[in-house]
Amino acid sequence: MNRIGAQFDRDGTAHNAPTPTDRAAAALCKVLGSDVDVHRCAAAQALGQMGHPASVDALIAALVDDDEDVRADAAGGLSRRPDPRAAKPLLDSLLGDPCIEVKLAAIEALGRLRDAAALPWLMRLVRGRDEEIVWDENEFHASGWDDWTDIQLKAIEALAEIGAPDAVGDIVAALQDEFGQNLIEVGFGALARLGEPGLSALAGFLEDDDDDRRRHAAAVLAKLNGAVTGSEITQDAEERSEEALSEEEFEAEAARLGDVQQPLHARLEAIGRLAAHGGEEAVAALASILGDADRQIRLTAMTALVRLSTTLDIWPNAAGEALLAALRGELVSAPEPEPVIEPEKSEAEEQDEPPESDPDPESTSPTSTLSAMLSGHSEAAQVMEEPERGVELTRLDMERLALAVRKKGKRVVPVTPTIAPHHDVPRFAARLLGDLPHGEVAVELAKALSENDGEKRLAAADSLGRIGQQLGLLPGEAVEALLDALLNTDRDLRLLAVRALGNSGDAAVAKRLIRCLRDGDSFIRTEAVRGLAQLEAVGPEIERRLDDPEPAVRLAAAEAIAGAQGRDSLDTLIDFTFAFEGYHRRQTARLLRDLDAGPASDRFVAVLNDQEQQPVWQVAIEALEEIHRASPDEHGLAQDNGQSV
Repeated sequence: MNRIGAQFDRDGTAHNAPTPTDRAAAALCKVLGSDVDVHRCAAAQALGQMGHPASVDALIAALVDDDEDVRADAAGGLSRRPDPRAAKPLLDSLLGDPCIEVKLAAIEALGRLRDAAALPWLMRLVRGRDEEIVWDENEFHASGWDDWTDIQLKAIEALAEIGAPDAVGDIVAALQDEFGQNLIEVGFGALARLGEPGLSALAGFLEDDDDDRRRHAAAVLAKLNGAVTGSEITQDAEERSEEALSEEEFEAEAARLGDVQQPLHARLEAIGRLAAHGGEEAVAALASILGDADRQIRLTAMTALVRLSTTLDIWPNAAGEALLAALRGELVSAPEPEPVIEPEKSEAEEQDEPPESDPDPESTSPTSTLSAMLSGHSEAAQVMEEPERGVELTRLDMERLALAVRKKGKRVVPVTPTIAPHHDVPRFAARLLGDLPHGEVAVELAKALSENDGEKRLAAADSLGRIGQQLGLLPGEAVEALLDALLNTDRDLRLLAVRALGNSGDAAVAKRLIRCLRDGDSFIRTEAVRGLAQLEAVGPEIERRLDDPEPAVRLAAAEAIAGAQGRDSLDTLIDFTFAFEGYHRRQTARLLRDLDAGPASDRFVAVLNDQEQQPVWQVAIEALEEIHRASPDEHGLAQDNGQSV
């Protein structure tokens, strides 16, 4: 028996007093017979997710509902929690219901039930649009879309689920139909699950005339044989990295790493082998190439330094110190600026230079591109009959001239951004150091918050938040630097500073975070709520955020209240479930499920039993679905997930 089965047998016979789950299922079954189709649809979906045995009969009855959406949701509910009692009604729906959504859900459920009676019909559906099955002809003529194409795919999947080797021939024929749809992914996947006949059929496609089918067949068979993909270089590097390096080998790898003439993959392999070797000499070799012109080399080397540092049980260590030096900009220096040399002028040029004062009033600059071209060519100017003041070009003329000289060609955007190493290395170090949760690291990162490099500041603030999360606290210097960062005009920096302060473990920063609850940026308000929850400083200010205009802030406040107040927050959260037209009903219901599912469930059931509250039934139905959602076991039935209701 599953968790519901402790109260009911699979035939729905009750043994004990009804539980909150039983009462919820009964209320939803009642709604499934109500007048409002939207409520019936929601109830069918909820009952399908709950998997309550007593709901099977109600869902079967809904398969003949007047509304096709209700029928589709009922069939979907039965497909999520298949029950043998539903096999015959589902087959009837497949054959006789014109709604495509009902047919698709019925096929899925029949496949999970491994219903033998459905096998011949599923095989016929793989072959074509069977005339003995009811179809929506009006929809076909109106939209031009043949519903059978969707049915064919679902039928193939169901046959694979059932394990029907007799269907291999039909699936192969469908795959080879030159006028049919592309079934390669679904069809080959199904053949792989149909035992020896399916595997033989797959092997036959290796000689197929179609290139696409041959490739896919080979890929599926290779996967079944446990083949491992990957380049020979990568595999060789993995195998060799585990070997200890001799002194000569170490020197050879270090030389290969520093040789910019070596192929990129060879230098990356050298990084892997040196990192696997470890030791201060390896750290020195990796640190020496952080100024490399190839960005992949320097970033990979820094990542290797992090791994080396985290594998050691002592702090400080050489790898960590190298990263701190990289953060401070000590390993890669900025290039010296090139001096600007003014070209010397010859005596002739100096003599030809017009005097700076006493300009010639008669001299005028060309007033157009054309006059500039004709400057100094009086004969050409006379031929063109240019007036003395020059030809005035219109704006349109200038635009056409600009287009005429524009160079043709596509703009190429580099895959790897071009960043100077002396900027790139400190920034990346600031990001990586978040993986080294030590007080000294936090202090060094705090210093970076006051630097002029915006990207470095952001990386440092993010890493401080991660360190605080791992340690549960931050040093005082780091806290002070983060508080100063709250005054920065950079919105992203303030956001990360709020997040880090929430992980600082310093209760004194709560007052500053409370001020952030009134910030104009909703992301900062959200982080402030979460930070106060981390600091166990949830008070009336957080409760007021339940009315915040931004959904993310409201939800963060609800989560903070649930975590701080526990079961005492039930009334507040239930009211919040219905607020803002039930916008947060599902998320809040999950909070209630974890706090105390039984009382919360009964409150929503009471709403469904009150006709005057029908306008909010949709909220109550979906909340009950979340509270009582069952987890599937290998048989596709509801099972105990440890939730006491």
